[in-house]
Amino acid sequence: MVVSKDDSTTTMEQPIDSTRETIESVAMAIILAFMFRTFIVEAFVIPTGSMASTLQGRHMDLDCPQCGYRYQAGASSENPDTEFYHEVVATTCPLCRYTHELDKKADPDQRSHTGDRILVRKFSYALKDPDRWQVVVFRFPGNPKQPYIKRLIGLPGESLRITGGDIYTTNDPGAGEFTIARKPDNRLLSMLQLVHDSNYRPAVFDEILFPLRWQPWKKGGGAEDDWSRLDGGNGYQSEGVSPTDSYLRYNHIVDRMIWLEIGVLEDFRAAGQQEEFKKQVEMLKQVAQDHTVGKLILDYYAYNDRNHRQTDGHYWVGDLAGEFDVEVQGRTGTLLLDLVEGGVHYQCQVDVSNGKATLSIDDGRGMFMAADGHPLKQLTGQTGVTGPGHYQLRFSNVDNELRLWVDDERIDLDGPGTYESGALRTPQWTEKDPLDAAPLGIGSRQLAMTAHRMRVYRDLYYVATGPHDSNEYEGYTNFDARDRLAAYRNWSSEQMFQRRKKLDFTLSENEFLPLGDNSPQSKDARLWTSDRLDEFSSDVVIKLGVRIANETGPPRIAQLMPFGGAHAVDIRPGDVILSIDGIPISNRDVLLDLVQGRFEETEIALELDRGGETIKRVVTLGLLPSFHRDLLVGEALMIYWPHPWRLKSLPLIPHFKRMGLIR
Repeated sequence: MVVSKDDSTTTMEQPIDSTRETIESVAMAIILAFMFRTFIVEAFVIPTGSMASTLQGRHMDLDCPQCGYRYQAGASSENPDTEFYHEVVATTCPLCRYTHELDKKADPDQRSHTGDRILVRKFSYALKDPDRWQVVVFRFPGNPKQPYIKRLIGLPGESLRITGGDIYTTNDPGAGEFTIARKPDNRLLSMLQLVHDSNYRPAVFDEILFPLRWQPWKKGGGAEDDWSRLDGGNGYQSEGVSPTDSYLRYNHIVDRMIWLEIGVLEDFRAAGQQEEFKKQVEMLKQVAQDHTVGKLILDYYAYNDRNHRQTDGHYWVGDLAGEFDVEVQGRTGTLLLDLVEGGVHYQCQVDVSNGKATLSIDDGRGMFMAADGHPLKQLTGQTGVTGPGHYQLRFSNVDNELRLWVDDERIDLDGPGTYESGALRTPQWTEKDPLDAAPLGIGSRQLAMTAHRMRVYRDLYYVATGPHDSNEYEGYTNFDARDRLAAYRNWSSEQMFQRRKKLDFTLSENEFLPLGDNSPQSKDARLWTSDRLDEFSSDVVIKLGVRIANETGPPRIAQLMPFGGAHAVDIRPGDVILSIDGIPISNRDVLLDLVQGRFEETEIALELDRGGETIKRVVTLGLLPSFHRDLLVGEALMIYWPHPWRLKSLPLIPHFKRMGLIR
């Protein structure tokens, strides 16, 4: 040891205990990791498809062998821990509806992949509540050890209504005035579901003359159209010489059954049977020409369509968006965009000489609603569509609001693009105008232009069914509904569309309502009230959301649980239960026996003693269709590791395209 007189401190050299240092370092790393996981960010794996296509559980990524489109199909039934394992052997392309028989042995990438791995930011809601439409993680009220991930729809203290696929809210349910809940741009664009992409058309469709989905139509009629299909079929050209508005209108022509006959055709082709092949082609040409009217766009999810389920959706979706890659050749003229819902045209006209966009409803017969409540006949905004050039356009009619984008930039209008309409609309069709049978259009008014790539999207459709409902239609079976959806001549008089159910919810000041993006296959808040929750040993816990003190005498409430009806009606720990529905309760065992026989009831009346004061409360039994704020875990932030692609059966290539923030 050396000590310097001039030093105010002493330096000592000691041997280093490397083992102790290692242990301390590891312990500190574990503590820091635990703190990071507990308070900042935690990783989760998505097991099921209830949030598809935003988040995907175990699924398959496949290329359609007919049109080439890459799509995803759910495979939750192949999870190793699933109760009933069921292999997925066939899937269906969402665009051309070809059913793809899988060969998982020959193609490893046809095997199912694990679900998305996501990061959850756990401090997001420490100072403020989550916003509507955010994707949140919370603990399931029926089993607080189990994390759930859903999209947040209902906020504390408000009443909600699900009807016609949309969400409506109010803070005064007694007044009966519900307002549609509109999605912000970033959420809307992430939630839209692709229905059609003109870049993906099977080659065999041209061979058998299967009708094109985009077909010319002139406003007011006309002998000749102004649109010609380009060589290769991936675009349409307008010379801009027609004196009237000339459109291409989207006709939703889908027929999965035609693939059976095409299969026979391919068998003849492979066998070299030329005569039979030619006869089959001619027969298919005749069958193809029977598709003269487009079908309604329904809430079809290819993600759920596997193993020959053959379901094309059950509910008409009128909220649509169109995307168009446009090449403008002329310096003057008007570019036209059109969306139809419930027989009403929602229109956008862009004057390419100055870039001015004008939005209207039914040629000015419908009105927009200004922020102060007064009606507006039209809206205008300035775009960059000025003269020749290439432009990407997006026009949407979702949640009773028109929005326009040019080159991915939202166009500011001189008023809100919102309007009022009945909550339940009915599709329309006429001989003169196909209306909802051709609900999207792009057109020209004396403008030379080319439309290269056209895509059709639909909004999510939230199904208004409860635990015991088979569908939304009051008094109609699924088979009845299917036939009526196809009967386009009768749409305007069909009562089924007006007999869709409404689901209403009222939330307390501490409750949130979550729903899944994959509404037909989401075990979300709509269905929780039917859960018996057998994992809890006490029916009192299950039905009332309270724990009872384990002591003699009248039962005393020891703890409120973050679910059930007790916390919503001002029941407190320490309250003593005197009676249920007028029946005196003398001890804990009597309470257990009485509550056990009342599960089928929806409410019970409690008489309580609170510090010598008798109070009465009516409590809803079972789980509420909501979760308490105490169960919030955090905000679903990003997909940091989707499934990797396989290289010779080994998952080695990162799937970079799916990485990113969750919207």
